[in-house]
Amino acid sequence: MLCLEQDLQDDRSKVISKFLEILECYLLGRKKTFERDALQLLPRLKKWRDLELDLFIYQLLIEYYTNQEDLPSLYRCQSELIEFLCQQ
Repeated sequence: MLCLEQDLQDDRSKVISKFLEILECYLLGRKKTFERDALQLLPRLKKWRDLELDLFIYQLLIEYYTNQEDLPSLYRCQSELIEFLCQQ
């Protein structure tokens, strides 16, 4: 991905670039890297609610935890998603 190779300076571009890396990890099956990076990115996304990446990452995490049969993490993620939606 060309955009991942660019030297991005502003915070918004860095967040979008990180999101693309997370999506790539998810699609390529790099499960632990995906989970770690997605959980690190979510708090940073709160600054830019207009990016609408939050919902997409929550959906990926929910699917990931469902496939892993990790119910405690699934419930936590769903709870965080509900809290996020209530703040909108």
